[in-house]
Amino acid sequence: NSSVSNIMIKELTTLGPNEKVGRAVEIFKSKRIHHLPIVDNGNLVGLITTHDLWNKHIQPDDFENVVIKDIMSK
Repeated sequence: NSSVSNIMIKELTTLGPNEKVGRAVEIFKSKRIHHLPIVDNGNLVGLITTHDLWNKHIQPDDFENVVIKDIMSK
């Protein structure tokens, strides 16, 4: 059996709540991940997922116009 520490990501990537959705999409693609913690002043304030983009019907043309805090899971 593997322990969580053996399979978890050790270098966590986070974004701030005021960043554009386009930045999250770039990270999703480059790191091949589907979830990003949203941190404000060192505190976890939410999570953005690829499902959030799909569920809220965010179109690629809107990625640079939508702010993460408006669609993230809290």
